[in-house]
Amino acid sequence: MSVHRLFIALPLPAHVKDAIGRAQEELRSALPAARARWTRREQLHVTLKFLGNVDSQLVDELTGRMTHACARFGPLQLHARGLGMFPNPRRPRVIWARVADRHERLGALQRIVETAAAAFTSEMPEATFTGHATLGRCTSLNRKEAVALAAMAVEMEHRLFGDWQADAVEIVRSELGPGGSRHTVLAALSL
Repeated sequence: MSVHRLFIALPLPAHVKDAIGRAQEELRSALPAARARWTRREQLHVTLKFLGNVDSQLVDELTGRMTHACARFGPLQLHARGLGMFPNPRRPRVIWARVADRHERLGALQRIVETAAAAFTSEMPEATFTGHATLGRCTSLNRKEAVALAAMAVEMEHRLFGDWQADAVEIVRSELGPGGSRHTVLAALSL
């Protein structure tokens, strides 16, 4: 059986990626290079559902279900603003930019995607969804580095990275390799 490692996401427009890239450069100055892996510009997105390994013969069926689910939803007016950290600022593992919408429809879209994709994944549903774009992943930060990073996040708490209309959801294949993962859009589905 051939499998594809898949996730479903909202793409980010170029101006938002550019603004996030500038924030990444500022954050790099707070950490030694070996302490963080920064998300490459072309890979910035908002994950709605990570599916993991999916039988490649089921991709067309998945695309059909997602097309049907997304077609009833409509475009979203989104903004990316401020930084956060998972699991928390004292022990940051993931640095992210919050992505939300004024009408709080992003969470509803995520639940629709989660439901439509349920038959194609063994990944558990998220207990709580936080719309975000991952800027980087931290490894083994000491207390001083974590404090410096948290201080920078506070400084960027209200920074606007951009507004945009999201009118498509993508089914993306992620191929892991020695230089990091490579993402390929298999389908773009209109909202």
